[in-house]
Amino acid sequence: MPAKLEQLKDILNIHAIVAQLQGEDIENLIFIPHRDLHRFPLHALFPEPYTITYLPSAQIGINLAEKAPTQTETLLSIECPYSQGYKSLPFAEIESAAITQLFPATSIAREKATKAEVKKALEKPHRIFHFAGHGEYKFTKPSRSALMLTGEEKLTVEEILHLELSHYQLIGLAACETAVTGDETITTEYVGLVSAFVSRYVNYVLSTLWTVQSEASALISIYFYRRLKKGDPEPIALGKAQKWLRQVKVHQLRRYYRKIIAQLPRDNSLRPYFKTEEIRLGKIEPSHQPYAHPYYWAAFTLTGFNKFW
Repeated sequence: MPAKLEQLKDILNIHAIVAQLQGEDIENLIFIPHRDLHRFPLHALFPEPYTITYLPSAQIGINLAEKAPTQTETLLSIECPYSQGYKSLPFAEIESAAITQLFPATSIAREKATKAEVKKALEKPHRIFHFAGHGEYKFTKPSRSALMLTGEEKLTVEEILHLELSHYQLIGLAACETAVTGDETITTEYVGLVSAFVSRYVNYVLSTLWTVQSEASALISIYFYRRLKKGDPEPIALGKAQKWLRQVKVHQLRRYYRKIIAQLPRDNSLRPYFKTEEIRLGKIEPSHQPYAHPYYWAAFTLTGFNKFW
């Protein structure tokens, strides 16, 4: 992948673009990819200090520019529904539990994540919606792409387009996985679920271009939300999370786990997981960077716009 990204950088003449930007006091870039370019992690082709977000169209960006700032700070979390025919997501459970520690949160447990309950909860005033579960992407009929809920129930793009979601600043789909493989997943992720949410005046959607190893997904998501809690705007928070995951060494990761453990209540269910991981990492070379490969960090993208950051 690193070699292919370098090849793509040459094909798109990224060096010339960066040279044009230098000296213009420009650090925030918005990409509206054309055709198959939306399949690629274009943000991985640019050096620091550029912060990069995406839009499905210029019109959606114009619509979001007219949106008033979100007032509430609450989070809605859907925690790994028991979706029939899909495997469990243990690291997504850990991710959800860690994130709900950070914000005033409403959680819908996995067995209660029915379509009726989720739709009702979504239309209540929250700032963030974090979905830790499976997505189903329909290449030929994007309107039927869906978030998989309890049993055989699902929330489709067509239904999302009829919900009032303008109070949301962020939709987190980074934990989504799908049983569909190949190009269909990439294409429909872009034109389906993500576009549906931003078209409903959600400022940002955090998603992935491919299915990422669950540990890496949990780590980058937790770091991202912790940066949000500290006051970073979403694009800055994601950029810092990607840089951190790319550069973190084993000894730093152990220290990070110990810090999280110290902040958790003694009876918190996350403590055994982080303690086990901290011990496991103790057997690995301390200077090793386990998530340096672009596979782990380049998949994460932020789609949308917010004029207030």
